[in-house]
Amino acid sequence: KNGGAEMKRTQEKDLSRHGRGGRWIPVIVAGLFLLRAAPAVAQDTWVNKVAGTGLGNPFCVNPLNMNVLYCSPGSNKLYISRDRGSTWSIHSTAGGGGAIKSVVVSARDTNIILLAQEDGPPDRILKSTDNGATWRVSLRTDFYYWGVPLAHLPGPGNDTVYTMGSNVVYRSDDFGESWDSVCAAPFGSFNQGWEFAVIRPASPAVLLAADNATGIWKSYDRGVHWRRTHSSTGEIPALSLTPGNPATVYAPRWGGGGGFLKSADGGETWAYSEQLNSINLWGVDVSKTDPNFLISGTFGPTLETN
Repeated sequence: KNGGAEMKRTQEKDLSRHGRGGRWIPVIVAGLFLLRAAPAVAQDTWVNKVAGTGLGNPFCVNPLNMNVLYCSPGSNKLYISRDRGSTWSIHSTAGGGGAIKSVVVSARDTNIILLAQEDGPPDRILKSTDNGATWRVSLRTDFYYWGVPLAHLPGPGNDTVYTMGSNVVYRSDDFGESWDSVCAAPFGSFNQGWEFAVIRPASPAVLLAADNATGIWKSYDRGVHWRRTHSSTGEIPALSLTPGNPATVYAPRWGGGGGFLKSADGGETWAYSEQLNSINLWGVDVSKTDPNFLISGTFGPTLETN
C-alpha cells in the first residue's frame, strides 16, 4: 500500500484553524493527500531516489543529525543518506531475512541500530552495535504483516522500545538488548500484532496502539494493561501525535468508512473528520514545524481540488 506522485497545493486560503470560518482544503494527486490550512506556495514534485516497494515504516532520522536518514525499500538492505535524502547508498545488509519493516537508531549512541525484519516465520528484531557492520537476533516473534513493528520515542537516554508479535506486547528498557513480555492478547485473541503504536512525549508510560480490526487502544502503564477508546470495523493503519501538542492525535481509516479520525484529548475520545470520508487512507503525519500541515496517502484514484 504505497502511494507517491506529484503534489499540487491549492491557492485557496483556509481560515478554519484560525477561528474565522473556512474549511479544510484536501489535495490529492495520484495517491497522495495533502491537508493544509495556509496559503499556497509553488508546486512540488516527487522524485524517485531508490527503487523498490515495501510495507511498514522503514524510515528513520538520525536523532543527533537530521541530515542523516535511513531507509529500506522493501528488502534486507538498509540505505543511508547524509544529505537529507538527496543521495542514497547501501549502508548495511541484514542477511538471512526478508524485508525490513522498521528502523530505530539510538540517541545514546548512533552506532546502535534496531531493525524489525520479516523472516521465517517467526519474524525477528536485529540489533547492531557497530553501525550495521554486524547484526545479532534480539527477539523472534511474528509481526502483523501490514503493521509497523517498533515503537520508540527518540531522545537522549531513552532506551525503551516496544513491539508486538504473536499477539504479545514486548518491552525492552535497554534498547533491544533484552525483552519482557508485558501483555498477552491485549486486543483480542485473533490479533497477531498492532498496525501502529505511538508513545506520548513527556508521559512515556502512555501508549496508543491501532489494530487491523477492533480500533484504537490506550495504555497508561507502559503496555501492561489496555482499554479500547475507539471501535472500528476497518483498519486503523497509523497514528500521529501533533508536535508540541500531543493531546491532538490523528488516525486514518482503511475500510470501515474511510477518512480521518481526530482526538483532542490524547486519544480518549475520537471524532470523524468532515473531509475525505469514504476514501480509504493509509498513513498520516503532522508537520514538525507547522501543526496545520497534515499528509496522508492512499492508492488507486487520482483526485485533486478545483
